[in-house]
Amino acid sequence: CATCHAPDKGFGDNKPLSKGLDTLLRHAPALYNTAYNRWFYWDGRIDSLWAQALGPIEAVKEMAFSRLELAHFINKNKDIKDAYKAIFDDKFPDISDSKRFPDKGMPGVDAFDSMEEADQKLINRVFANVAKSIAAYERKLISKDSPFDTFVEGWKKSDKKKLGAMTESAQRGLRLFIGKARCILCHFGPNFTNREFHNIGLDRIGSAPLDQGRFKVIDSIKKHPFNGMSEY
Repeated sequence: CATCHAPDKGFGDNKPLSKGLDTLLRHAPALYNTAYNRWFYWDGRIDSLWAQALGPIEAVKEMAFSRLELAHFINKNKDIKDAYKAIFDDKFPDISDSKRFPDKGMPGVDAFDSMEEADQKLINRVFANVAKSIAAYERKLISKDSPFDTFVEGWKKSDKKKLGAMTESAQRGLRLFIGKARCILCHFGPNFTNREFHNIGLDRIGSAPLDQGRFKVIDSIKKHPFNGMSEY
C-alpha cells in the first residue's frame, strides 16, 4: 500500500497519476482523516474504508493479486496466520485441499468461479477481514495540532502566542478563504470538506477516457458484494 500511500508524503504519492503495475487514471489521495469519510475513491464507488482496501489488491493495474493468493499467503506464514486467528477468533479456514482451494483466482476467473459457493464465501470472509485490518490501521491516521488548529485555539482563548502559529500571509489567506473568495461554502468543518461530489468542469486528463465520476458508479455500489449491506 505504501507504494502509493507513502508516510513521508502525507500517505499519498505526490504524482499527477499514480502508478502500480501500470499508470492509473487518477492519483492516490492522502489517507489522513479518512476515518471520517462516508464515501471512498474519488468517485465514491465504495461505501466503507475497509471495502476500499480490497480494490487495489485485485486491480490489474495496481497489485494484480487475487483473494485466493492472499488466503494462501496467510496460510503459509505462521506469524501472520496466528495474528489473524487471534484477531478474528480462530476463524481462519482450512484451505489445504488444493482441489477445493486453487492457488490463485477471484470472481471472473474460472479457478474461483468453479469453486463451491460455501468455499467462495470462506475465501471472501478472509479477504474482507484482511481489509478490515488495513482499515483499522488507516483509522489511526489522524491529523491534529496543525498550525491552523493552534491558531483557532489561540483565537478562542485570546492567546497571542498561539495566534502566532500562522504567519501573517496565511492569516490574510484565511480571511479570503472565509470571506471574499467564499471557499468556505464547500470547504468547512474539521476536514475542510462538505463530503459531497462536485462537477468542476474537468472531464478528462490529457488523452485519458472521459471521467464520468459519481454518475457512473451509483448503480454499481448498490450491487457491490462488499458494500455496507452485504453479509460481510
